[in-house]
Formats: sequence, structure tokens, C-alpha cells
Amino acid sequence: ETRTDMMRTGGRRLAVQVWGANTDVGKTVVSGLLLHAAAPEASRLAYLKPVQTGSPAQHDARSLEGHLEARFRREKNLDVRFRTLVEYTAPLSPDLAAQLEGAEAPSDAHLAAALRREIHAVLFSGPGGGGGGLAAAKDQ
Repeated sequence: ETRTDMMRTGGRRLAVQVWGANTDVGKTVVSGLLLHAAAPEASRLAYLKPVQTGSPAQHDARSLEGHLEARFRREKNLDVRFRTLVEYTAPLSPDLAAQLEGAEAPSDAHLAAALRREIHAVLFSGPGGGGGGLAAAKDQ
């Protein structure tokens, strides 16, 4: 699969990546709005965050899940996933947080492969076969 395969803007499958230059610039809010906007047309949705640092209580995927999951399931009958691939509790850059926690920071290649697997699982599998969906992958 290639990036072009995943980005079918004229079709039913779409992956979107939200970028921001700093913390607290609205990436999570924009991701939530994109999920909400895509919900009427989608059968599956996912929010994927490659790396999260800081307090688990403030993790973006958990926050969005708390705000949106029940509503999507109840009102729209959607299969929705909220996932963080790598988490560190120290509120530092991923490389420093990993070092502080005695772990190895994930390589770009590792994260790219994990994102491809997650996006593929959302866009091309699940209940009822290959329905549409939006995977909003966001990074800091």
C-alpha cells in the first residue's frame, strides 16, 4: 500500500494527519472536529496518536475518547477507535522522556510501520468488510 492508496479523497477511504508546531495549539481540537465532520459519511473512524508524553490523565486519545466515543456509538452507530501507539509519563520530548524512563525512543521507521498497520486496519478491515473511514493521525 502506498500513501496514494490510503488517500482516496474521491472515494470512501481517507487518512488525515494533523500537525502543529507546539503544544496547546489546537491539534487535538482540530482532530476531534475532523472526526465529528466525517462521522455522517463513515462506518469506521479512528484517532491515532503516534507518541504521547506527560500525565496519562491528559493524554489526547483518552480525552477525545471520553468526549466522543459514547456519542458516536450511541447516535451514529459507528465503530470508533482512539489509540496512542507509544506513551511516556514524563512531560518532555519523546526522546528525553524515553531516556528518563529507561526506554528507547521509537524510530521514525517503527512509527511509520505502526501507523500504516493501524490505518490499514481501520480503512480496510472490520465489521462488514471494507467500509469507509477517517484515520486522523497526529503528532507533536
